[in-house]
Amino acid sequence: MAGNACGGTAWLQRSGDPLWAGASKVVEGLRRAGYEAYLAGGCVRDLLLGAVPKDYDVVTDARPELVAKCFRRTHLVGAAFGVVRVQLSRDLVYEVATYRGDGAYADGRRPEAVVYGVGKEEDVHRRDFTINAMLLDPLSGELIDLVGGRADLEQRLIRAVGDPKLRFEEDHLRLLRAVRFATRLGFEIEAATAEAMRASAPKLSRISRERISTELDGIWISPAPDRGLRLLGDFGLVAAALPLPIESLEAEAIEAKAHALGRLRRSVADDVAKSDLVRLAWAVLLEGLERAQVHAALTELRRSREELRVIGALVDAAPVLRSPERYPTAETRRLVADVAFWPLAKAYLCALVDDSSLRSELEEPRTGVVAVRGPRAFFAREERELEERPLAARPIVTGADLKALGLNAGPVFKTLLDEVDRAVLERRVTSRAEALAFVRTSLASKGLDPNKSHIDGR
Repeated sequence: MAGNACGGTAWLQRSGDPLWAGASKVVEGLRRAGYEAYLAGGCVRDLLLGAVPKDYDVVTDARPELVAKCFRRTHLVGAAFGVVRVQLSRDLVYEVATYRGDGAYADGRRPEAVVYGVGKEEDVHRRDFTINAMLLDPLSGELIDLVGGRADLEQRLIRAVGDPKLRFEEDHLRLLRAVRFATRLGFEIEAATAEAMRASAPKLSRISRERISTELDGIWISPAPDRGLRLLGDFGLVAAALPLPIESLEAEAIEAKAHALGRLRRSVADDVAKSDLVRLAWAVLLEGLERAQVHAALTELRRSREELRVIGALVDAAPVLRSPERYPTAETRRLVADVAFWPLAKAYLCALVDDSSLRSELEEPRTGVVAVRGPRAFFAREERELEERPLAARPIVTGADLKALGLNAGPVFKTLLDEVDRAVLERRVTSRAEALAFVRTSLASKGLDPNKSHIDGR
């Protein structure tokens, strides 16, 4: 449906948006030089949905070297695929891609070669999904829709462009992209596209874990990560996508994880950092595994060291969060007292614990007070207590203090510091003076004289 009007003056109403204005300038610059140019892809989709695009991509019939001649500051960023980055200012940077046809996809990810000299029609028909394959003229507001993308937007459908089997054969990662878009937008996947996804699912294992990991992150930060995980299961993508033991891939286990992801998404604020949401989601998925298994899975997914540290700490905390009554006060209070870690751990608690099944309400017959029991209530009480009665500053003593007492560095250092910290958490120590006295008593109990210089810390 070429030439459909797309709101007319609605596009002009975006003239106050500098990103939109810059994209229009790029299109206008290419047009002045005698070339075709349009906005393309996700930005057109988002505009039609009434959303504000985070970036704008431009397509043109000008070859990369000719695009570079049209603007002062350019950088070739995708030589193999004809992509030029055009910089209008420090904050206004746009990618301009030349119309192309793709050669064979030998690796199921990228074409071995691209063909220039094609028109916009062929460029559109090589794209993944119809909702991402529309072009927009920002100067006139004309929408160029050759594949029925606007109708699919209205029907809330994810549909492959052309033959869905061919689209997924070309690029196996499109299997996850389909799930990501369906999850992010709340769309259904069109029947023929869904059938092709099921048939192509085993091929996802050919894609690198790093690329898979990035697509999965997009699912976890969507409004419905639980639906995303269920879709991965429905299309047979879980085993190839998630590096989990086979028992964790069974339908019942996946459904339990999906429920937890749903609770997580409902419990966090809308402005939660995406990085935190991703870490929490992976912690939900990896909960129940041994620390070595967690480390192996995250390493396979090419996660950063910081992610390994935080996600590992969350998974380690899961047993305490689920059953705090089984652990010493120091263990539960240590979580709540960690001001940097507790906000994440608290969100993780909400994901792990279903209050509807684990909470009980008991009414005291004499007072009529309702006592709420369960992990969330337990930690809520702990939070209130720490607000009303703050602990002494931690660490209350350091290695330097132990050395000042004549203790040489050694394994006993950690033992003593852990003992003091536990005493602070249990409110047996409330001041530095009490802490030092505690250390002296502990040293004496170990047969070490705190008044003797250079005590061997071994």
